[in-house]
Amino acid sequence: MHDELLDIEIKKSPMWEINNPRVNALIRATMDIVYLSKEMKPDHKEEVFNVLISCVRIYGDPDLIKKEMI
Repeated sequence: MHDELLDIEIKKSPMWEINNPRVNALIRATMDIVYLSKEMKPDHKEEVFNVLISCVRIYGDPDLIKKEMI
């Protein structure tokens, strides 16, 4: 499910930094590490996934800087 949400956010972004295969691999590797962690509780894992997806959503918004400067 989280991979699908991540794919949606990546496809929505016109930013080349987000669509970079290396960035995608890094984000997915981070998600895999969190998913496979035996030390983290499921609700903490869910929170980390949501933060990562939110970071992609925010960083992938090309108008973010324009909105902040107004």
